[in-house]
Amino acid sequence: MLKIVYGTRITAGFLSCVSMLVSKGYSSAFIFYTVNRSLKAITQYASGSTFKEVSASVLKTVKIVLPPKSVSEKYTAAVSAIFARQDILEQENEKLVALRDWLC
Repeated sequence: MLKIVYGTRITAGFLSCVSMLVSKGYSSAFIFYTVNRSLKAITQYASGSTFKEVSASVLKTVKIVLPPKSVSEKYTAAVSAIFARQDILEQENEKLVALRDWLC
């Protein structure tokens, strides 16, 4: 299953970490989806000269609509197998890259 990493900043264009608490009982898969869908709104607040970033204090001001738990539970049930398969494929890919590098 996907894990959400606690971070104080996110880079614009690539969501590497998200400041999120799962204390309300929403699954990490649902939060991942919701944040990805809100990325355009989040990155409009990005600033910085070296690379664009959004501070945690600004991120806390972004409003995200959360549906009833029953809706997010149905979503999680529908995508759990997909995310599990993705994890397996990513692990297999890492092993294949290591094997390729070993052979070269």
